[in-house]
Parts: sequence; C-alpha cells; structure tokens
Amino acid sequence: MQELRNNIDRVAHLDCTVLLHGEPGTGKELAARAIHAGSMRREQRFLAVNCANFGSEQPAGQLLGYKNENLYEAIRTRSGIFSAGQVGTLFFDRIEAMPDNIQDQLLNILDVTDIRILVATDADLQQRVKAKSFRKGLFERLKVFELTIPPLRERNDDIPPLCQYFFDKFLRELCNPVDTIAPEVIKILVDYGFPGNVDELEHIIERAMILADGSTIERKHLPIRFLEDSKPAGSLKVSQFSTLAELEKRYIVEVLDATHGNKSKTAAILG
Repeated sequence: MQELRNNIDRVAHLDCTVLLHGEPGTGKELAARAIHAGSMRREQRFLAVNCANFGSEQPAGQLLGYKNENLYEAIRTRSGIFSAGQVGTLFFDRIEAMPDNIQDQLLNILDVTDIRILVATDADLQQRVKAKSFRKGLFERLKVFELTIPPLRERNDDIPPLCQYFFDKFLRELCNPVDTIAPEVIKILVDYGFPGNVDELEHIIERAMILADGSTIERKHLPIRFLEDSKPAGSLKVSQFSTLAELEKRYIVEVLDATHGNKSKTAAILG
C-alpha cells in the first residue's frame, strides 16, 4: 500500500518514537527495520527485542547484554551490548508483555537516551492502560507517531516485493542454486488470503527454497494447500513415484512448515 510506504518514509527521517499496531504476523518488525534503514541511524545496529521474553530483570539483562545494572543504566552508560554507540535503533516487539519494572525503566530511558525507540503491539494499549496493566505515562510517551500495519490480505500489492525480500534473505542463508520465482507462483500468492499474514509468506518462501530442485521456484514447491490434483485416478506411472530420499526431504520440510519455521522444534519432532 502506497500510503503505508509513504508513512514509513516520512517517519523514518523524524527520529521520533513510533508505535506500530497490527495483527500478529503483519510484518511490524519489517516495518521497523524499514524505518531504521531510512533513518540517520542506518549505519548503526538495529536491535529487536521480544518483550514476551522479559520474565524478570535477570533474563532481561541476559537478553540485552548487561549484568549488574538495570536497563536504564546500561543504555545511559553505554555498557554491555550498547557500548561504543553500536545500537542506533532499539525495537521492542509485543510491548504489552513488558513487565512493570521494565516499563518504568523504559520511561526513564526515553528522557536520556540517544537510541531511537520503536515499539510494536498486537493489543489495544488504551484498554491495557484502563485496566492498569500498562503504564499510562509510558503509553503517552510511545504514541508520538502511531502507524497501523494492515493485514497482508488488504495489501496484496506488497506480496511481490515481500517475496523478493524473503527470496534474497534465504538465498544468502541457504546458499541454494535458485535464481528466481516463477511468475505463476507470484500470482498464486497474490491471490491467496494469507490468514498467517507476512509470517506465513516468509515460511512459504523458506520452504520453497529448501524444496527447489532447479533454478526456479515453481508451483510444485508450494505447500499442498496450493496444489490441485488434476490427474485422473489410475494415471500414475512408476516414474512418478518419489524416492525415499525425496520423501524424507519433503517430510522434513512439511514438519518445518507445520512448526512455522522453528528449527529447534522441527529437530525435536524428527528426533
């Protein structure tokens, strides 16, 4: 959506705090990375933190690279992971899950830090404030600029560039000899409703990159829900059967798809 792209470009240059709203999996972190990439801080590090991992201050310290100081002191003194001004943008995903004590520290950070703060939520923070499960003062400071990320089903014009983005990403990670995505595949994905939003698209492209047995991602490399069996019964030939190695590969990829790309969980299921 052009309006969304324009808003991202506009806010990227402002260096203000941005609150990103949207359904789960809509690509809020991708939007945050785009804001960082278009900002004056793009040469510095982008650090993404999932607030659901903040069970107490100790794991928070482990996650952000400090031991004996709190988050406020670590950022103010540039210690741990924040040393030497490496971090330019700090992105807090699922901000609604941040514990009260960390919320208090973050509110103090906004007054002194030279790090840009971006936050994202799937929840209605206004309702959380009314229920006293989220700090009102922090909410007021975070909503300097609010940006809503629509679900992928409402912005299918974003699907082709997102396909290319994930294709390039997994090309680097997997080092597969794949050159392109077939136009038929792009059309199929553009016409799809994506209940899992951008996360689902990412997993589809990753799966296809793993399965690709040539230079092009084709329809046969998509999950089974995208395939239509147009062959009449009894038309199979011996040459159409898969080898055990091919079946094993496809099974591994199906489990990977079912776990939404979680490699640790996939490995555990496969033994």
